Amino acid sequence: MKIKECIRPLSKLRVRRFSGLLDILRNLIYSLKPNIFCPIFVSSSQRLTKVASPPLHESTTVDSKNLPRKSLIFLSKAGYARCLFWPIFDSFCGDSIRNKIQSPQKESKTRLKRTRKSTEPYFRKRSILGLLILFFSPCAFAHIDFDFYFKKNPPVVNVDYENLAEKNIVIATKRLEFQDFPKAHNPSMIKVDQGYLLSFRFVPDEYDLHWLSYIGIVLLNDSLEPISKPELLNTRPNNSKTPSQAEDARLFSYRGRLFLIYNDNIEVTAPTVHQRRDMFIAELYFDNGRYKMAPGLKLVYEEKYDSQYWQKNWIPFVHDNTLFLSYMLNPHEVLYPNLLNGQCCRFYESSVATRWKLGRIRGSTSPLFIDGEYLAFFHSGIPTSSPFSDGYELWHYFMGAYTFSAEPPFQLTKMTHQPIIGKGFYTHSDRVKRVIFPGGLVESGDKLFVAYGKDDCEVWIATIDKKELKKALVPINEKDNN
Repeated sequence: MKIKECIRPLSKLRVRRFSGLLDILRNLIYSLKPNIFCPIFVSSSQRLTKVASPPLHESTTVDSKNLPRKSLIFLSKAGYARCLFWPIFDSFCGDSIRNKIQSPQKESKTRLKRTRKSTEPYFRKRSILGLLILFFSPCAFAHIDFDFYFKKNPPVVNVDYENLAEKNIVIATKRLEFQDFPKAHNPSMIKVDQGYLLSFRFVPDEYDLHWLSYIGIVLLNDSLEPISKPELLNTRPNNSKTPSQAEDARLFSYRGRLFLIYNDNIEVTAPTVHQRRDMFIAELYFDNGRYKMAPGLKLVYEEKYDSQYWQKNWIPFVHDNTLFLSYMLNPHEVLYPNLLNGQCCRFYESSVATRWKLGRIRGSTSPLFIDGEYLAFFHSGIPTSSPFSDGYELWHYFMGAYTFSAEPPFQLTKMTHQPIIGKGFYTHSDRVKRVIFPGGLVESGDKLFVAYGKDDCEVWIATIDKKELKKALVPINEKDNN
């Protein structure tokens, strides 16, 4: 194809308004900042694990290879196209050409608005500028001072990691490793007749195919040791348009049956922030010696569907034999899902004033009904430095606990005002985030088991002292009640 034929369509594209330049800068920084997509700088002594992608519809053993990398790692062709090419291309040139390459998705009306008053020379100028940036941006990697993006010695959030770890709330931790699925993370957990059922997330290639994500499952005994071979669940029918992109599944029980709730995109491969990730619910059943998933049902909360493209962290709980979903925690927005068509409507909403200073609290574990109220764990995150980030400002995720009332409107009643930290929660590593991500909660006598992911690459289970946790839960004041 001639160059003129490539440039001519670009000059006729509709583009965003001038205010969209802020999005361009944001996308450019996202493309350059390592902790958004994949690490760029690693020490010359480090070795990054690269594994082969398993087949779409079966679970197989994955062979691992340790590949030495140079100090400065350029993104691969596929990674560069996702991390740098598309965000800038979409911002400068619109998404008309991209829709011819990737299947278009439903967008909100506000995002479909484009200006039609611009002249053709202006189109051409914007298009040529976009192409120039796309052409020269790879060369810029060799000359960028990444300390500009990872500022040393930023303001430190007042978190006393050492003293909090000395408290007796977390009395033990245990790591689970699966040889066939290295860097499994973000587990969930539930009590079953055979012991405990644990799910986890597995990304075969976090650098080149970070969007390819599977849900794994394994049985544990009462000592929290695996007693079955870990396997991947099939989240796609044979005629699926996309590979598995399921993330952060939570296990829960409803009317004596097991279910998973997770976020996914079944329409577009490698969805960007301008495309959708939706919540799905699917029944989990045991057949011929293996756990299998029924087809997932897409959940749609119409009121927030167009304003929130990526849906995450919907937390299921059961009240009076009825399933509800915590859409967000503060305000505590409770949805009722129609399990026939996936439509969700808001039933209750209540707000409280909290003293939590470490970011917006988000749902994590499914609640347990304990001592007349619901108890669950949440997570939050902020960019900050810590003794474990070598003076750099990195994203840190924190874990806390909360309770809410046993009756509608299910208002939050108590909360830990400091993060729950155990020994070994935060450590020095080559990861670009310091993450504690709780996903499963099980009661066992006077103890609680919390399954959590660490740094997006490890599966852990923390043993919590129930009495000490109750002491740390402080009543919170009502702000308003709708």
